[in-house]
Amino acid sequence: MMATGENCSSPFVIGANDTASGTTTDGGHDFLFSSSAGCTGSSSTSTAPDVVYQVAVPTFSRVTATFTTTWDSIANIITSVPNCGALDGGVFRGQVCASGRDTPDNAPVRYVNTSGTTQNVFLVLDGWGSGNGAYSLSTATGPVGAGDVCENAVPLTAGMPLMGEALNAADIGPDYSGSGSGCASSAAGNDKVYSISIPSGQRLVVSVTPTGFDSSLSLVDGASACATRTCVANANASGTGTADTLTFFNSGPTRTFFLIVDSTSSTTSGTFDISAALQTPVAGDVCTSPTDLTALPMNTARGQSTTGLGADYSGSGNGAVCSTASAGPDAVYSLVVPAGARGVFTVTPDAGFDPSLSIAVSVADCNSRTCAVGTNAAGASAAETASASNRTTAPTTLFAYVDSTSTAGGQFDIVGIAEPSPLGDYCGNAPVLVPGMPQTGTIANYTNDYVLTGTNCSSAVAGQDRAYQVDVPANSRLSITLVADGGYNPVLNLVDGPFSNCDSTTRVCVANDNTGGTNGTDVVSIANPGAATRPLFAIIDSTSAAPATASFQITAAVTMIAANDLCESAGAPITASASLMGDLSTAQPDYNWSGQAGCTSSGTTGRDLAYTIVIPGGQQLSAVVQSTSGTWDPSLQLVDGTSCGGSTQTCVGGRNALVSTAAGSGEALQFTNPGTTSRTVSLIVDTSTTTPGQFALQIVLGPIVNYAAAPIMSACDDMTGATALSGVTGDDVTSAVTALPSGFAFSYFGVPATHFSASSNGFVQIHHLAPSLTSSTAFNASIPDSATPNGLIAALWDDLNVGTGASGTYNTFGMAPNRRFTFQWANYTFFGGESEQLTIQVQLHETTNLVEVHYCSLVPAMTMSSAARTSGGSATVGVESLDGSRGTQVSTNSVNPGIATGGGYRFTP
Repeated sequence: MMATGENCSSPFVIGANDTASGTTTDGGHDFLFSSSAGCTGSSSTSTAPDVVYQVAVPTFSRVTATFTTTWDSIANIITSVPNCGALDGGVFRGQVCASGRDTPDNAPVRYVNTSGTTQNVFLVLDGWGSGNGAYSLSTATGPVGAGDVCENAVPLTAGMPLMGEALNAADIGPDYSGSGSGCASSAAGNDKVYSISIPSGQRLVVSVTPTGFDSSLSLVDGASACATRTCVANANASGTGTADTLTFFNSGPTRTFFLIVDSTSSTTSGTFDISAALQTPVAGDVCTSPTDLTALPMNTARGQSTTGLGADYSGSGNGAVCSTASAGPDAVYSLVVPAGARGVFTVTPDAGFDPSLSIAVSVADCNSRTCAVGTNAAGASAAETASASNRTTAPTTLFAYVDSTSTAGGQFDIVGIAEPSPLGDYCGNAPVLVPGMPQTGTIANYTNDYVLTGTNCSSAVAGQDRAYQVDVPANSRLSITLVADGGYNPVLNLVDGPFSNCDSTTRVCVANDNTGGTNGTDVVSIANPGAATRPLFAIIDSTSAAPATASFQITAAVTMIAANDLCESAGAPITASASLMGDLSTAQPDYNWSGQAGCTSSGTTGRDLAYTIVIPGGQQLSAVVQSTSGTWDPSLQLVDGTSCGGSTQTCVGGRNALVSTAAGSGEALQFTNPGTTSRTVSLIVDTSTTTPGQFALQIVLGPIVNYAAAPIMSACDDMTGATALSGVTGDDVTSAVTALPSGFAFSYFGVPATHFSASSNGFVQIHHLAPSLTSSTAFNASIPDSATPNGLIAALWDDLNVGTGASGTYNTFGMAPNRRFTFQWANYTFFGGESEQLTIQVQLHETTNLVEVHYCSLVPAMTMSSAARTSGGSATVGVESLDGSRGTQVSTNSVNPGIATGGGYRFTP
């Protein structure tokens, strides 16, 4: 039965205005807040005990709970049993909290019940890390005042100011602290909420004048947004007693908004006046009534001013390409641009005015401040120019915002010109890049059309761009080299045709490069293994606004796809065991497996080669790759079928366990086909090394191998004259990877074995090559387990130590092809034990691939605990495959009668 106070199903109950005390020391570790939403979280490794109280909170009342401790504590409020999380691994994870606190330790936590009925909520006290100890708890509950939360906001009417409002009333709390999304920054002070209806097409202007404190003002669209603190406008002029003025234009339907008056200080005192006004914007003030440059002589508006207009389009906007403009008033202008043309806007300010300029391509984008381009680079008194293309087949209207960080605004002239887009300004009018014919050009007078990063695209948002179309013939590879000059950092992206893919808001690139740096060289490569021509668009971009001197040379080259270069060009399928040689130094880097489902995520961004393999039904594939020249790290990926194309791959296996650049590095991968029909897969040899070399690839196809275990009588070999194995006689140590006898024909789980290593903790690892990944861990686990160690023979895997005269030795007995290789631990004991005497052998049998474990002498100390350990009570016994995917276990942490002096086990494949 669960103890009271352990979790939400069995909490302590406390009154709404009450006190309690206790200690968490004897409690369980039930909650892990690091996996939670809205909670103040404990560390991911927290083991601290916790305690839970339940308190009933009447409707529209606030409970304030104060846990007082002398240790590092956290406190959270949870509103329902489902929100307390789900049991996972012995602790509750995934909590959803209404409020929480970490520091200072004795600060209160609060919650307002805005439901229509009394609500039982849970007060959870936990510790940071392992913090625990005595605590005291006090609760205070009372009705909330008008305006305390959005659900009981004070109505605010335009033209009817409210005077002498206060934040320090007893029934007002700090419910909307923190910055929130788009909200004014505020601390932990009290806040008060007002509601107001804004008609469609009207601007709201709200002013708050504080006395004795520094106020802030945030506007929320709907009560549901109050809980998430997601704001559509804010104002927070600095200084005690300084008025805050907020403006907001409602481009949507008539609806109710909420104004949150807060304080930048956690201690709020003083009063404030608040007033609201609704205005009908004048022409040029908002997107729905812009000044139409198309209708003006020479498309020019002179003597313009933002002074007196609303600050409707402040902030950076969406998409990270609007020019940042803070609280200044702004003006909006429109220009009709024919299909295939571009609109160029130039703002020339009066002396001292520093305007910014942003362009949107529709009324909707204008209202949401989603920009196609923005600039604010010229400085005060200097002109700003920005352009956007009409990439559609019909005339379109562009909208330009003129803004400023100055709240006073300024004067300026603006001209908008619709002109033909230069060739290559966007993908829709891109010229053809002919392979073998270099082209030179500039991006200085081009439009910044492609500002979205997109999937697999190199980030470039601030600079101009231009496009070329290039076709890749069937069964060919395209390489494009871009060389920049004139002082800019080039970016190169490839997008599949048709050209509408370039304009997609979810643009997907098939290749990219941005490694060259200023005046550098970028190179992309893409293959077309298909039978039809593949149209592509190369987008030349820049990481920042390009200078007038920016120039480039771009060259395309097309070559035939080499054999094994791609999964689709792997050639004749491999249908039987084979030994192959390959060379990655001349291959192409076609596949990046990082983050792809089922694939090895590291060491796979370099050059690669692919092989097609047919696995008969009921058989297994074992693949071993080893570098044979240079020092580089190979990896293996396995894909179902013969196509690995696209930006998304799904692997059925991957291996890069030994991340090493030592000579002879390699990997082993196993995959079984338990079905009755053949299965075709693609095996890819990959690397992250920039200068890989040659490799040997061994493919073994054969019956699915597992081992059956059976007890045997021990037949220990006489190890007189055996070779001592260095690195085994110590605590938690392992030997070097050591070669098996020359020509010793031994396969382990169907993979030819060449080396072994031994751990001081009672297990041997079998390796397919050297170097390989070894382990000396004392923490035994069940078999099979893909975690390290793998490829092990666990004779008595436990936390062992060396006793008097301890040794680790090996020897070979008999004549080929029926030799026997034996490794022995002699005179070992248990770590923390007394005087046990453990002598154990592992025997490998050539040709038959039998594995035997022999318990030559297991003599316990004279205690029950030692007798249990000597019988396997804290050990693992069994065998496991080289990748940890399969294995046969005799026992784990279980007293086994078969583990005793004179006993043993034979594992038969």
